Amino acid sequence: MRIESLLLTNINSLKGTWFIDFTDPQYCGLFAITGPTGAGKSSILDAIGLSLYGKTPRLESINQSGNELMTRGTAECEAQTTFTAAGVRYRASWKQHRAMRGKAKGAAGKLQSQTVRLEQYLPAAPAQACWDPVATSINEFNRKIVEITGLTYEQFRRSVLLAQGDFAAFLKSDDDSRAQILEQIINAVVSLLAASCSTKIRPTWSSSLRIG
Repeated sequence: MRIESLLLTNINSLKGTWFIDFTDPQYCGLFAITGPTGAGKSSILDAIGLSLYGKTPRLESINQSGNELMTRGTAECEAQTTFTAAGVRYRASWKQHRAMRGKAKGAAGKLQSQTVRLEQYLPAAPAQACWDPVATSINEFNRKIVEITGLTYEQFRRSVLLAQGDFAAFLKSDDDSRAQILEQIINAVVSLLAASCSTKIRPTWSSSLRIG
């Protein structure tokens, strides 16, 4: 699995719409996400987790009762990740908004049900129809994401995201679980580096994505 781009709107401190193109040459190979505390570094990882699994290490339960990830004073939030798996390109989207009608609306409105959408890119299709819906219901979306990426949310959280405080838990995992996750990480890294730098693999920091 290789993440190509991330689109996010109103996630924690990252108010407004942000777009990161990880296929840009400056992100070839390894790079660091840097910035002061509270700038939104972890929010980038939150957005990736939301778009793929509908939850993050910092907030594993998002529903109509509460969404602590939505930027305060806003009425909607969104996360969309475009990625490639087994040579096929996909786009995973997650959204939630507040009621836009009634006495309490907009930023003060009631949270509505979250929506998801998984699409597959069809290179031979016309531009207006190149993204073909694969799943639009939450259950089907969740099943397809695991099927396509080969990672359950727990495996993704403990290997790809590995939020602060989770590293010790990863190290304390039983041998079989840790070996399985490490094998998936190695396969993912090899695929990423091979795709990003086809001429040669450079085990160095190539760039820095600075937030704030």
